[in-house]
Amino acid sequence: MGLSISELHDEIRRMQGLPPGQIHGDPSRWPLHLKDVTLADIPAIKAMPSAKTSTAVDLNRALEYLEEGIFRFYHTARTISSTKMQQDDLLMAVRKGKFERCPVGFEQPLAADTHSMAVFWVPEHKGRRRLITQPALNGPVRKETVPKILRPSRLGIRQDLAAARYMFQIDFDAFYEAIPLPESVRNFFVFRVRSQFFRCCTLPTGARWSVAVGQAITSKIVDIDTPVFIHTMIDNILIAGRIGQEGAFCSAVRRIVERIKTARLKTTPSTEEVEALSDARLLDLAKGPNTFLGEEYEWREDRRVVRNSVKSVAKLKLALQKTAYTNRQFVSMIALIMYMLHTTRLNPAGSYYLMSVYRGIFAQVDRGRLWDEPLAFVSEKAKEALATLGEKLLRNDWWDIAPRIATPMDDSAYDLIVYTDASRMGWGAILSWRDGTTESMQQRWLSEGQPVNEEGLPAKGLATHFAAKHSAHSEPRAVGCILRELRREGIPRGTRNAIVTDHSAIAYAQRRLNGFGGIGRGYALNKLYEQTNQLFHEEGVVVLFFYINEKSNPADTFSRNFGADVEEGVLRRLIDGPSLPQLIQTAAFGLERAEVRTVGFEASRP
Repeated sequence: MGLSISELHDEIRRMQGLPPGQIHGDPSRWPLHLKDVTLADIPAIKAMPSAKTSTAVDLNRALEYLEEGIFRFYHTARTISSTKMQQDDLLMAVRKGKFERCPVGFEQPLAADTHSMAVFWVPEHKGRRRLITQPALNGPVRKETVPKILRPSRLGIRQDLAAARYMFQIDFDAFYEAIPLPESVRNFFVFRVRSQFFRCCTLPTGARWSVAVGQAITSKIVDIDTPVFIHTMIDNILIAGRIGQEGAFCSAVRRIVERIKTARLKTTPSTEEVEALSDARLLDLAKGPNTFLGEEYEWREDRRVVRNSVKSVAKLKLALQKTAYTNRQFVSMIALIMYMLHTTRLNPAGSYYLMSVYRGIFAQVDRGRLWDEPLAFVSEKAKEALATLGEKLLRNDWWDIAPRIATPMDDSAYDLIVYTDASRMGWGAILSWRDGTTESMQQRWLSEGQPVNEEGLPAKGLATHFAAKHSAHSEPRAVGCILRELRREGIPRGTRNAIVTDHSAIAYAQRRLNGFGGIGRGYALNKLYEQTNQLFHEEGVVVLFFYINEKSNPADTFSRNFGADVEEGVLRRLIDGPSLPQLIQTAAFGLERAEVRTVGFEASRP
């Protein structure tokens, strides 16, 4: 985001109530961040018993990237460019086992079994430099071939931790530097400093597959049979237990520490420090605040509350103070805002205009603009959204964690089931109430294809042949009209409502984002999710979407047949109960046919 490292460091310390730190102005003079490590015992890790058989399968697949066979037929540039690296840095990296001098030199063009690697450093906010090793093999190794990391969503993790009185975190030290590369693959990661050749001895930090390898190793180490929650993110391990699980919690911590020792990995706090803790002291430490994945947790009465970390808030504060941005900086700032927004229960639909700019910048870069060019244009609505969201996020309020929501496919579990459809004529719906009452609801477009506004009246300033005729606009608008009509009457808190539509985008957005408010690509879809989010978080009303095939949608006839009625408002009538499809006959994207579903939107590229 183009932030000054020293300014960020000082801002973080200021927010923590600490005096400014002493960081030299020239990052090239900062110390290189390389720790003394012991190399992981990979055979011992593979031999560890697992609670889940899939863990061992995932590990074996990830470890293929430590073998030469997977790289054998890849092609990269046949030269090795010289790397500008300070002699002291190079000697330190060799001394600590990160690099080694190649036993032989290399003729160029290179042989087929040799590939180059770029080596450089990046500054960190603590006033040190981190060494990055980026293999040329990143190019031919396609992203979709790398093992995917399956983990709970961020909201799913928060919901696991909502009742966790005890939270204890263990971090691996210099994790990638502790994962050894076999001799047989080291020539795939060669670089040159002046006339000398060196190669990597440990997992490259910038390799496309390194995250998958590191995560698979961590997952195997922590895969024990326990009732407490264990969450990981590459080199971070969080163990959490509820009141009444004190014994299981302490046991889980000690068993994981023992497995870490078997793996010969160093940690913070060290395994020796953790082993020396009594159960009472361990539980006392685990009661305190904890920061995991950029989110800070604190215990309040009978639950954990959450907010964004000080580091995230400091980054956003400095980013918002800038008056000019490059394309890269603005996109990075929006990504940070979206990450922070996910932590809160603010309505994500409010970032719609920011996401429009985000997607627009990607489109411009695809057409030839450069990432580091000045940002050309930001609409006034996007600026307003930036100011509004920025102000709310900088307050960094504590938030209750959204509860899990049961989503059975049984019709009897819902107070109201609505079947909706829209056509070029208007929209129609069938409302099936729990007490057996059935109603129809209809509304014409006020002229051919013209939409109505949120009050059900002609939308001003829109062309007569507005694209509301298109299902991308008319279908979400129809559902929005129904919800507004029901809200006028008053929807009781705690009710559960199912809406069945033949417009798959509505139901699918629930899977990509969440069932109670997300960010749709289209304006109408976004406005719909703005309503569902508000209903859930502010009014305690659950609205879930289900998909049905167009030919099976009973509301189709009500969206096309209006008879002689030409009223501008909503037409609503009691009807004899028609034969309606059951929810079990519909598709619920993202709604598992089980008792519980996590409510929340997944981080993904818009």
